[in-house]
Amino acid sequence: MNLQFSNCGVLKSLTSGFTSLDSTEIVQLENIANKCPLDGGQGVFVARSILVQLGNYEFDDRNLCEILEERGSKAQTKEFVAGFYPNPALNEITFIIPNEKDCQSVRLLSTIGQEIYKIAKPVNGQNMKIGQLVTGIYFLEYQYADSSKESFKLIKN
Repeated sequence: MNLQFSNCGVLKSLTSGFTSLDSTEIVQLENIANKCPLDGGQGVFVARSILVQLGNYEFDDRNLCEILEERGSKAQTKEFVAGFYPNPALNEITFIIPNEKDCQSVRLLSTIGQEIYKIAKPVNGQNMKIGQLVTGIYFLEYQYADSSKESFKLIKN
């Protein structure tokens, strides 16, 4: 449901220049954007992208995801997945690396695949400074000991 509403909002925003979102739609976007991405999924990032264009918004994923992690560890129903936060980001990002995954490196790549940074043996909660990067889209590639890889899109504001 979150992604469906956000996609509808994106289309409406693009066709109306971001000025015609009413207060109810903005509140709905804020409710979606203020969820932990591990819980709210891709819709969280879409909602945040819209809101960042509308005004000065900040999202505290560290706090939001800690609440989710506590709830998940009590219920034992949430799988802890790799990723990073916040997204979109301005000055730094924080890696999410599950303990059961043996992450060998994280690479920051341009949209054409050019390596910008590489961090060997990153740990969960480690930060990467990105303030000096040009605004745009980048990719984070996680490489694991079993030779598998995961890629994530990063939006740099």
